Amino acid sequence: MSHYLSPKTFRIFKLIYTSFHFWTVFIAYKESGILTALVTFFIPLLGEIYWFFAMMGENWIYVIISAIANLYAFITWLEYEKDKEYFH
Repeated sequence: MSHYLSPKTFRIFKLIYTSFHFWTVFIAYKESGILTALVTFFIPLLGEIYWFFAMMGENWIYVIISAIANLYAFITWLEYEKDKEYFH
């Protein structure tokens, strides 16, 4: 059973997730410099995973928001893929 995500809700989620990614890039810059920030910016999946674990014990607000945002993004992607297979 899939859930329906309205286009407006999806646009809002993309905006929030993009803002979250920029926060991750900012953390990468503050913690490790410009090169790490650029790598995090251009390789988001690896950057999000790395900084999730790197911030444990240091920035719990980031870790909690990261867990929620990435879990929701993963579930939404799974639902999208399932619906795509169903309709094609």
